[in-house]
Amino acid sequence: MKICLALGFFDSVHMGHRQLLRANQELAKSLGCVSAIHTFSNDIGEFFGQKQLYAFDRRNEMLSKYADMIVASEFNQKVMNTSGLDFLDELTSRYDIAAFTCGFDYTFGKNAECSADDLVEYANKKGIECIVIKQQTVQGRKISTTWIKELLIDGEIEKANELLGEPYVISGKVVHGKGLGGKNGFPTANLSYDGFLPKHGVYKTYVYFDDKKYIAVTNVGTKPTFGDQSVTVEPMIIDFSGDIYGKKMTIEFVRRLRGVQSFSSPIELKKQIDKDVMEALCSE
Repeated sequence: MKICLALGFFDSVHMGHRQLLRANQELAKSLGCVSAIHTFSNDIGEFFGQKQLYAFDRRNEMLSKYADMIVASEFNQKVMNTSGLDFLDELTSRYDIAAFTCGFDYTFGKNAECSADDLVEYANKKGIECIVIKQQTVQGRKISTTWIKELLIDGEIEKANELLGEPYVISGKVVHGKGLGGKNGFPTANLSYDGFLPKHGVYKTYVYFDDKKYIAVTNVGTKPTFGDQSVTVEPMIIDFSGDIYGKKMTIEFVRRLRGVQSFSSPIELKKQIDKDVMEALCSE
């Protein structure tokens, strides 16, 4: 089975990535091959002191829309110290590769020693076709996961979503919290999540569980009104009541409504949350 293999990590599967992946699909179709994507199945950020945007399960779900198969391998110390040539030799020995596709800034091998030009040279020697996708920009700046992270950190969720091509999402399991919201008239779900978070604040979101979609107002961060400095993700699901503990939930971030604020009392906080809910609903 001959494959056209797109190379990259594809952390965020942003608009630039998607351009590359669509090109790989088209190339595979023209050559009568299977379209495939190579990525790593674990968090490579932990090797470089960076928090990854999306875990493998999420990336795999997104990448699967753009290929017939996902070629996933574990990133470890051995891989990190493998030369670029050995990395390509291993791929070509394992798979019948008819073509490679990569981005203009693709690097591989120990200490990122090899570039897209090296891949082209290798492919030419092996009689393998190779397409390098040019830089994709918005407002003159390269679309990148780094830029998207910057936007999320700054709370610019709508701009981040534009570069991603779809809303930023996080997923986790609903766990028991301190119940502060429920005791004060605004029950929330407490999501167990330790991945990359946008700037602390209150967001209009959509939440998904049990194959249903709900509008929610989600607090990301601390709860200063209650003197609670722990960072949590707590959606208040509009027009829903029920026991959802233990369920897997996905939260889709739409718009940042405001920052985290300290109120003089839970009653004043409840008044603000009512306003947040109205703002979230009015933008539907």
